[in-house]
Amino acid sequence: MSLNNNVKDFLGSFFNQIINKGVSLLALPFILIYINPTEYGRLAIIFSYQAIATVLVSFSSRTTVLRYYQKYFDIFKNNQFITKLIIEVIVRSFIFAPTVFLLKFLENFDLAELSMSYVIVILLSLESIISPQLVASQKLDKLNTVDLTFSILSTSLICILVYFIGGIKWYLVGLIVSQSVKIIMLYFFSGITFKLPKNINIEYKNFRIVNFKFLFLQNSIKHFDRFLVFSFFGPAVAGKYQVLLQLVLVLDLLSQSFSKVYSPIIYNKSDIDLDSDYKNIYNIFLLLGVSGFILRDNLVTLILPSQYWSDSYLLFYLIPGSVFLALFKFEVTKILKNKESKKHLNVLVFSFLIGFAFFILTNSFIGLTSIALMFLIVNFISIIRITSLKNLFNNMFSFNNLVILFFVSIFELLMLNIGNNGEIQMRWVASIFIFNLVIVNISKLFNYNN
Repeated sequence: MSLNNNVKDFLGSFFNQIINKGVSLLALPFILIYINPTEYGRLAIIFSYQAIATVLVSFSSRTTVLRYYQKYFDIFKNNQFITKLIIEVIVRSFIFAPTVFLLKFLENFDLAELSMSYVIVILLSLESIISPQLVASQKLDKLNTVDLTFSILSTSLICILVYFIGGIKWYLVGLIVSQSVKIIMLYFFSGITFKLPKNINIEYKNFRIVNFKFLFLQNSIKHFDRFLVFSFFGPAVAGKYQVLLQLVLVLDLLSQSFSKVYSPIIYNKSDIDLDSDYKNIYNIFLLLGVSGFILRDNLVTLILPSQYWSDSYLLFYLIPGSVFLALFKFEVTKILKNKESKKHLNVLVFSFLIGFAFFILTNSFIGLTSIALMFLIVNFISIIRITSLKNLFNNMFSFNNLVILFFVSIFELLMLNIGNNGEIQMRWVASIFIFNLVIVNISKLFNYNN
């Protein structure tokens, strides 16, 4: 069973994310000229804090809206429940405001930097209430318009500010202004009007609490590697590591595209069999990962300044790790829908402990590589513990894919014996071939019958 009526939404969201990421990647070399690795490392810690703090302040609002929008449509329509969630976010933003000062233990951030970082947390938390309402009501065209506007505005504004003024403070100012514009656009597109909540009969608290625990732990583990790099290797190395992650986490954006389209279906139409779609989605993640793996050195030298090239070897581990992370985040939608997040908390803890133990045992021998390997190990164990190794191989490693991986392995060996010009050409040819296979898998989403 497939989403014939939603493929257009997926394609719009998918290409929108590609454009968004393309704009960011094109601007990245320019930004890195005016923000050195040390300053970018400080930004990396701020971004990681914001991701975790947003879960605290929003308290699983996104999944709550997605889970109950269709079931309690009339209650959502009168806006009382949304108003209640917004009031809760405002209250929690005051309660958790002191947490921003924890950053002082890692780096000597001044009050302005801390204040602006927390303002962004509040804006992201408000977005987590309004944005999923557009997803749940399947108004993805409007959400795509908002996301594209935000991407262009934020990138342009940040480039202008860091060029004429410089420093991470003005980078944060650019984010605050563009995020505020995004919230305003979401407000008008969603048609929300504020009404004081009265009697709201939605039994959502248990679902929300369990999901909060899962999402908080997931985000903490996801960003733990950046805190380790910053603490053990310093802000300059953390900045380079963050830049490399920005290259590989394009798969994370693709996962968001799938989730936008599939979330309303998964949450509200339990009778639909999506196994065929899932297999194609797994194929798409694998093939894009392989394509990025082949082009990893080319992309680094093409996009990044030369001072970032020395750590590009980490992509050997970060790219497959990002594939497993993207698959895990897509699977999370099903976990949260089926109220299975409680039993999967142990999956996150187990995978993290294995990865962290590996880091402790190997850090003194292989240095920064131990953190990249920890990233790969944690995400690999997480996905196989949730889907089982058998299902992972059944979905990702069909006969066709195994043949492709075999030839890619032979290709990698051959590249060791070809000159630079020949290698660059061959890598692009191989990558374009594999990307064509991605298009084939996307086209298959059209072809299944309802």
